[in-house]
Amino acid sequence: MAVFSFQKPDKVIMINSTDFEGKFEFRPLEPGYGL
Repeated sequence: MAVFSFQKPDKVIMINSTDFEGKFEFRPLEPGYGL
């Protein structure tokens, strides 16, 4: 049983990546989960 209903992102966009790290953008996020 889930306590929270979380909306899955529609888009996952890779912004930058190397062999050791990556930066991604997720859209849309639930209110309160963005920076």
